Amino acid sequence: MPASSVDVEAAALLGAWLDRGAPEGEPPSLPANLPPERLGVLYERYLLTARRERGAYYTPPRLVRPLLDATLGGQDLSGALVLDPACGAGAFLVAMAERLRQGGGGGWLDRLVGRDSDPYAVKVARLALSQLAGVPLEAVQGVRVGDALRDPSLRSGSFDVILGNPPFLGEEDHGSLLAGLRGSRVGPYLQPRTDLAYLFAHLCLDLLAPGGRLGLVMPEGLLWADGASRLRRRLLDETRIEVITSVELPAAVLFPAAPGQRLCLLAVRKGPAPTHRPRVARLGECGLDVLHRAPPQGVLLAQGGMLRLGPPQAEALCERMQRNGVPLGRCFTVDTGIQAGPSRLSHKAAERLGDALAARPGEGVFVLNNEEIASLHLSAAERQFLRPFYFASELPPLGPLPPASHWLLYLTPQTCPDLTPFPNLERHLDRFAPLLQRRRETRRGTRAPFHLHWPRREELFTGPKLLSVRQTLQPRVTYAPDPAFCDLAVNVIRSRQGVCSFSLLALAALLNSTMVHHYLYHRGKRKGPLLQIDGGPLSSLPLPPWDAALDRRLTEIAQRLLAAPSSARAALCEELDHVVAEAYGAAGPASLARMVWQQRLD
Repeated sequence: MPASSVDVEAAALLGAWLDRGAPEGEPPSLPANLPPERLGVLYERYLLTARRERGAYYTPPRLVRPLLDATLGGQDLSGALVLDPACGAGAFLVAMAERLRQGGGGGWLDRLVGRDSDPYAVKVARLALSQLAGVPLEAVQGVRVGDALRDPSLRSGSFDVILGNPPFLGEEDHGSLLAGLRGSRVGPYLQPRTDLAYLFAHLCLDLLAPGGRLGLVMPEGLLWADGASRLRRRLLDETRIEVITSVELPAAVLFPAAPGQRLCLLAVRKGPAPTHRPRVARLGECGLDVLHRAPPQGVLLAQGGMLRLGPPQAEALCERMQRNGVPLGRCFTVDTGIQAGPSRLSHKAAERLGDALAARPGEGVFVLNNEEIASLHLSAAERQFLRPFYFASELPPLGPLPPASHWLLYLTPQTCPDLTPFPNLERHLDRFAPLLQRRRETRRGTRAPFHLHWPRREELFTGPKLLSVRQTLQPRVTYAPDPAFCDLAVNVIRSRQGVCSFSLLALAALLNSTMVHHYLYHRGKRKGPLLQIDGGPLSSLPLPPWDAALDRRLTEIAQRLLAAPSSARAALCEELDHVVAEAYGAAGPASLARMVWQQRLD
């Protein structure tokens, strides 16, 4: 959207003030018709790259207003003490200031408390509040530079309302930062695979007074991630969850600089409420819409510790599938694919290493296409290391697998203890030496630079198996009877020896059905509309009771699907859904399919 002339003028004035160090005695003379809440939007144009690297982004108004409404309800705000522990440029504080002013009574400015580690963001927040209150900058005392996670002045149980959008920083890329919090007040809440946002939420629960209200913008992983398991348990045991939402807007609309981030909104009241049924809502283009009530908090955790937030009809169907089924992991093994380290040269790695690399972004390292293989002029001895490789995007539902267009250099301590006898491969990998030397296992001395980082066992990929895409809009499981290698984006399913269960072809048909889609949508992990079908949810997926007749019928439908032209597949898929729904003792597939597709469209 083009900037207004008022915004352009104000942005220039604000930028100049920040460039001068934001002196409190010389606040910028901003346009009189500029609303104070616009200052945060303008500050985003001057946001430091370092701040974004700390996981901090300005909170847009289309998130602020709905979260305030969901959190506050009809609460009497007279005398309420309000905190934003990661206030940034003050989006929530300014919105709360307006609510406190509307409620009447004086002294509202003194009841607003904010902390943030960015001194310029704090300056902007204080400027906005001073303009709203009509007081000098130095009169805004409650908003200060600081780290709320270590601030002793923030006393437990002292705040009536806490609102915020804490920074999202995962352990994978920020392990040392999180480890440094072990001695802080949130140290007891550290757990593997956590996120800084979850630790802020723990802090907020500690600081909240009995009966107080908490509203947070959270990573979507709050609903299912292993690193949020303690937080979910605390929320269910210590609070009444008023509203929990998914955000269906494209992330780029809300946070253009972080388009891949998925969000949820959380509004709770402090105090246990095991029989309370939270409202499940959706934030769309027009605001917050309540969809349905979740199960009571006392039974809200599903198998695996994820939150069960589906509508009653969907939850009842999942319960029936689970009650009558047998976990897939009892009959089949589930393994991850290979971590080549890397498969192909990423733009990020190429940019980081610069001139040290004699290669261009996109080139194959351990996974090469047909043209790249031809350019290496491999000898017969070198070609023995080539294995057919498939990226997740190349795997069709059920099958058949297309001819391989990529090949994996299967170089392991067992297959290739020494690369010297293979000069063409040695020259190829030498071009990527600076990158390969940086790998963790290579630095530790447990992997040679020319070996795959984590090759897995070769037999996982050579015999009959199913290849299951981990992140997908709907289950995509491919029957692969012949050698086919894949990376971490794919799970490998194989039959357990000595266990009587479905044939792999029958299981492939079952896993591509609408019933399984329904179960994974409501009881598995999700990233926005995408299913995140990791090994845990896949292993716990309930299969219908096995019998030989059902196995034959599923196998026969799968064989017909594999041989059918695309024009005939829709009718066969409907037949498959009918058979699978009947096997689970569930409702007809037509109504089920409509429910699943409507959820995706909603």
